[in-house]
Amino acid sequence: MTRPLFQESIAQLTARAERNWSSIAELELLRSELVHRSTQTARNLCTSVEQRLTALKSVGGEDDLALADDFEPDLESYMDDQTAPRPEEQVFTNPALRKLFEETRRRLVETGTRNRLVHVNRANTRGNVLGIVNERSDDVYGILSSGRKMRFLAIAKDAAKGDDKPEKGLQFLDIDEAGFDDTRYGDNQLEVKLGPDALQKRLLKIAREAKTAEEEQGINILYIALGFMTWFEDKSSSVVREAPLVLLPVELKRNERTSTYDVQIRGDDIVTNLPLARRLKDDFGIELPDIELDDGWVPSDYFDRVDEVISGRERWTIDRDGMQLGFFSFAKLLMYLDLDPERWPDGSLEKHGLVNGLLHEWRRRSDGVALRAGRTLVESRHCRKQLTAGAAEFRPSQTGQRVSGLRKESV
Repeated sequence: MTRPLFQESIAQLTARAERNWSSIAELELLRSELVHRSTQTARNLCTSVEQRLTALKSVGGEDDLALADDFEPDLESYMDDQTAPRPEEQVFTNPALRKLFEETRRRLVETGTRNRLVHVNRANTRGNVLGIVNERSDDVYGILSSGRKMRFLAIAKDAAKGDDKPEKGLQFLDIDEAGFDDTRYGDNQLEVKLGPDALQKRLLKIAREAKTAEEEQGINILYIALGFMTWFEDKSSSVVREAPLVLLPVELKRNERTSTYDVQIRGDDIVTNLPLARRLKDDFGIELPDIELDDGWVPSDYFDRVDEVISGRERWTIDRDGMQLGFFSFAKLLMYLDLDPERWPDGSLEKHGLVNGLLHEWRRRSDGVALRAGRTLVESRHCRKQLTAGAAEFRPSQTGQRVSGLRKESV
């Protein structure tokens, strides 16, 4: 599914809504983009657009101009606080249920160093990854976010048989060597320190595994990581940890003309590294900033903000132009977001039929009619497992459309 408005910021989308407030077609297009955005600002705007569409359709559509003047969205109020939580009583009325959801969501975020979102061993180049060198994060993001494709360039020679290390390609200089040509930053080639044959074998393997993962899991797990934060678990630790800061969802496309692979950005959202954020908050009390895309945004803007919050930590640094193509799984992050009660309007998550079905025991009368048993499962030790398994079966929806075969209940 294409997203024509993917590149537009929330400010641009709000302005588009103002200009086209009487056009059903334009508002439908706008809504098709907003349902993919996860910020509070986008959700608020999406709600307004859906209400307007309902009003237009109820009076016969765009010809009724009497409704055209009733919308004056306050852009500043939209942008003031994108993450302001709703009052707690509007989310859950059952304290035990609220505690259950909080604990379940906390367990979904894996913060151990085995998670590649928390620690990446960049020195290990033998896995299904590609280390990108001699590039700048801002330039790579600018090219890919504009919709252009990039290709990989092998700047080393293939290793001789029995030798694990490729030889350096003599015709290419590294970024820290005298005579490096700055124009290489602006081309559409991502340089990697592999020989041509080794590069193609690695790309083929990555492309196959990315396709298999998406077919089996239904989600993309291939990203280009831009910028790595070096951190240590305590002051005396000598073990270097590195975590990615910005992850671009990408896909590899076979170029039939050149028999190589091109890389291009996907329409998925660029999200904050939640496992890293949770680890930093739990262990160090550090609040990792959220990624907030807007007009002219570049990765270095985000790196500046991260640099501020880690400035008090000794030896912690940011490799702003460190890049790697590899697999990063956000499967549990999707469940984490789906179980966020603030993403469901007017406390509807608590009243959802699927939630009630998962959290309560049922018995059947002799005539087959289901009756709720007296004992609730909220305090059951099995409840978190049921809730996590059920998270994959439903998604928040403000429009009531069917999602995974279920319809949200009205409240």
